[in-house]
Amino acid sequence: MQVSGKSQSIHLSRLLFVILLISGCGVWVPAPGVEPPVDGGTGGGTPRAVLSASNTTPVENQSVTLTCRVQNSTSQVTRYDFNPTTGLVINHGGGTASFIVKQTDLGTTLRFTCSATLTTGAQLTSDSIAITPTGTPTSP
Repeated sequence: MQVSGKSQSIHLSRLLFVILLISGCGVWVPAPGVEPPVDGGTGGGTPRAVLSASNTTPVENQSVTLTCRVQNSTSQVTRYDFNPTTGLVINHGGGTASFIVKQTDLGTTLRFTCSATLTTGAQLTSDSIAITPTGTPTSP
């Protein structure tokens, strides 16, 4: 039996997929000409930046980490930014920013947004997220 080159290529791709599936490797193998999604995006829908927080009701002296991610885009992110920047320690490449809740933050609502700049030049901005420090830590 003679098998064409295209058929062999398809069979090899399927074999590779099965091997990765069985090994539990979790590697996404794209079809030829398809780039992997950024941060779990599917490439479908409107690209957007999404901001999340490790804790939206922290207490005084507690650290809060903000994380910016892109959804629904196959383009890579070149830089993440956060607004406002005052008091934040920012990792522009990793999409995270953190701060420590101060006494002066108590009784206020802190609002943050993030933006992601893609390799295409597009800039995506998240909706704002509210952080409301609740008070001082309780003693055991």
